Amino acid sequence: MTSQTTVTILYVLTAMGLICATAKGNYQITVDGSKHDIKLGKEIVVNSKNGDAVHIKIEKKKIAAFQSEFVSFNHKNNMTVSSTDTDDGFRQIMAITGLGTIILVQEHSKLNPEKILDLCLQGLVKDQLEQGFRMTKKKYSKELSDGTKLKGYKATLKRGKETKICIVLVKGKRHRGVVVATSIDQDKIRGDRDVLELFWKTLKIKL
Repeated sequence: MTSQTTVTILYVLTAMGLICATAKGNYQITVDGSKHDIKLGKEIVVNSKNGDAVHIKIEKKKIAAFQSEFVSFNHKNNMTVSSTDTDDGFRQIMAITGLGTIILVQEHSKLNPEKILDLCLQGLVKDQLEQGFRMTKKKYSKELSDGTKLKGYKATLKRGKETKICIVLVKGKRHRGVVVATSIDQDKIRGDRDVLELFWKTLKIKL
């Protein structure tokens, strides 16, 4: 593994603290060759070429599906999922809820991430440790609905009354693989439990 790869992995993981931008609220549709502006959730009436009034409304599905090269999963429609490709052979997929719960997936096409598990955990908790959190970790594994087994760490970070729970798991095959990480504040578990349950229940990995 080159030093450039190491630096990039750390940078991408610590970038989890950034807030994803939400999608724009305005859209454009075309009816019989004529373009019309429309807002999500707002109904408009458009006259077709033959004079018929067409009622159009764009709505998000309550549960949306995300699919990439190595992974697929479902998520609530109020979450924005971002996907970014880098020059080092991996793609980062990230979602952040309104309560700050983070879901991160990295697809590595040139590196088996099982070799950098500890580095991935370090990158995930780096900012918290610099802010004075103390970490305890233990080995952790999870079996997906299709029988795929992931292995890694479950880390608990504490600072005063604050507690964060971070999970970092990997699945590798030859020179490729996937890193899956989640981070949630303990006092936000009640509000975001269903978000993580839906993610883990529907997550599929194909290498």
